Amino acid sequence: MVTPLLLRVRNKLLYWDTTNLSLPGRVVVANSVLLASMWYVALAWLFSRSIILKLQRLVRNFIWGASLGSRVVAKVAWSVLIRPKREGGLGLIDPMLQSKGLLAKHVVRGFMPGDKLLKKLWLSYLGNIKPTIEGQW
Repeated sequence: MVTPLLLRVRNKLLYWDTTNLSLPGRVVVANSVLLASMWYVALAWLFSRSIILKLQRLVRNFIWGASLGSRVVAKVAWSVLIRPKREGGLGLIDPMLQSKGLLAKHVVRGFMPGDKLLKKLWLSYLGNIKPTIEGQW
């Protein structure tokens, strides 16, 4: 199943596939155009693992120059692509980490002064959490 968000990324890929970009150019397009369209939704929703894997496949194929719908063998592992440039990576944004980070902002805001409605929501939610069988939650 292809979600509307993945369709949006695929439609953008249709345009960017026609351009002749270098590898650093493809990374910039992936971060600032393809993945950036996902972050607004990620502020309120944690993407499922299957969506993340499909998104990673689209981005990975784009990075290595495969046209939309075709596959290419990755020249470098995904874990290397998402490392910062100073650590030998390409600085590509990891969708799973970015999604979790954007949602974590709500937790931090819930414990900061102000915004009483958000605090009430978090306290209500935390009051319903029970310790697991293993002990601490």
